[in-house]
Amino acid sequence: VPPDQRYIHFDSVVDLLGIGHLLDRHPANLSGGEKQRVAIGRSLLTSPVLLLMDEPLASLDTARKCEVMPFIARLPQEFSIPILYVSHSVNEILSLADNLVCLRNGSVVAAGPVETVTSRFDFQHMIPSSAGFDAGVVIATVVDGHDREAGLTRLKFSGGMFHIPRTDLSPGVPVRVRIRPRDVAISLGRPEQTSVQNIFPGTVDTVVENNGSLVDVRLNIGCPLLSLISPRAKTDLNLQPGRKVYAMIKSVSISGGAAESMTCDTP
Repeated sequence: VPPDQRYIHFDSVVDLLGIGHLLDRHPANLSGGEKQRVAIGRSLLTSPVLLLMDEPLASLDTARKCEVMPFIARLPQEFSIPILYVSHSVNEILSLADNLVCLRNGSVVAAGPVETVTSRFDFQHMIPSSAGFDAGVVIATVVDGHDREAGLTRLKFSGGMFHIPRTDLSPGVPVRVRIRPRDVAISLGRPEQTSVQNIFPGTVDTVVENNGSLVDVRLNIGCPLLSLISPRAKTDLNLQPGRKVYAMIKSVSISGGAAESMTCDTP
């Protein structure tokens, strides 16, 4: 790229990726995570209009993935570069993507904003059970503040406030949380004297039998939320569209990451 057409500069890339201390090293002396950050830097210095990342973290262990993911998350905001990110890792996709396209045998089976796609029943069942991982619904939140005495962090979202274990994130930082359907319990009345920190009034939107052994329930708590319950629970609660209920989520079951300071949850 001719110098007068470059809009991404060396010092900016070094600062963003935190690789200033690596500049005097030879490639053989870099760790896997460091090599990936340097590779991203080399790509950025071409001043691209688009980045294609094809399984960029596949060769890294969990610790190195956690090292690199926050830097990838910041690229679109810092340099206004869209990223087409290809991966089989649901954890990576749900932590990084704004828009999600799911492919099966070369055909698109789901597409749209990540919050919309993950609230679909069929998306939850696209992941084989052998993966040992629940996709969960993704919800956009913002850090509202911290309750030091209670050891909790407050995350504001369209349906109210999530309470999660205390973090070091600053107020105003965007955080995307993931809530697994099996971690969402349903009650007809507001529970009293319970250890559950997240209780939200809501309405049953859809109820779908799932192979006779489990039942998928979509709730509206100001945003879509999925619950996975037994057929007996469905019958006992007489769940049907329009029914007013309460959704209960343990604070320790909410996992998430932020664009600037991401916590990396593992399957």
